[in-house]
Amino acid sequence: MKQSVKPQKSNLMAEIALGTAQFGLSYGIANRTGKIDLETGREIFALAKQHGVHTLDTAIAYGDAESVLGNIGCSSWDVVTKLPPVPTDIADISSWVKTEVKMSLARLKLPSLYALLLHHPSDLLGAHSENLLESLLDLKARGVVAKLGVSIYSADELNQLFTLPMIDVVQAPMNIIDRNLMNSGWLTKLDQHDVEIHTRSTFLQGALVMSPAERPSWLAQWAPIFREWDTWVADTGMSRIEACLAHVRSYPEIDRIVVGMDSKDQTMEILEALETTPLRAPESLSSDDEQLINPSKWVTT
Repeated sequence: MKQSVKPQKSNLMAEIALGTAQFGLSYGIANRTGKIDLETGREIFALAKQHGVHTLDTAIAYGDAESVLGNIGCSSWDVVTKLPPVPTDIADISSWVKTEVKMSLARLKLPSLYALLLHHPSDLLGAHSENLLESLLDLKARGVVAKLGVSIYSADELNQLFTLPMIDVVQAPMNIIDRNLMNSGWLTKLDQHDVEIHTRSTFLQGALVMSPAERPSWLAQWAPIFREWDTWVADTGMSRIEACLAHVRSYPEIDRIVVGMDSKDQTMEILEALETTPLRAPESLSSDDEQLINPSKWVTT
């Protein structure tokens, strides 16, 4: 598999990437303010940039997030966006890919992208896989995107995808409870193959930063693991945000940690948490229960 060279980190720990789902959607169970307004977005941008954050993570599926980012101005950022699933009734895949990316760039007001990921990577294994792959590689060859990759829910998806000649970047969930990427061996394998590793769901969509009183009742079925989490984080003397980031930052293989920020104050709290020394949480806090670690499977009613 031919890869682009993985950039050397300026230190031994991952950098923060600004996640922008909440710029276009009301996102996360701990989000009490809904979709952020334009002025708040500008404040978050400015504060993050002042503290050395230079990567934005977005997606065509995040409501009007791309348009909001374009209006704020993201030309000085490394922008990662994602293609939605290929529509079942599309006959001309090449035209669809070109149109989607052209429209994305127009909304972002950018000439090119740092990386383009597939939100539904199994499309690379379907009936139109050959044409899709060819179209993506053409975008890279023409300099429209610098890197190509996939956004996955489970490391198991990589068993088939990793043979494809386009995986420069892999984005996957990684947090104190969900350690699938590490325990499967894929974190090490990706790093050894110079694949850029971006992780998301650092706070498990907010579940890990909520106090016991704030947690929704449907999380009670996993009460033992959350009780242990509450005890461990209290013993460390760290805040929940600090502990979540300290854990993920303890994996030197990771290049970017995608974190959403809902307000100026929260942004400052997250940036200040980066001063905490990395610390690996106990293995007993991890779980492979898909109903817990995969928010798309949450039953919240």
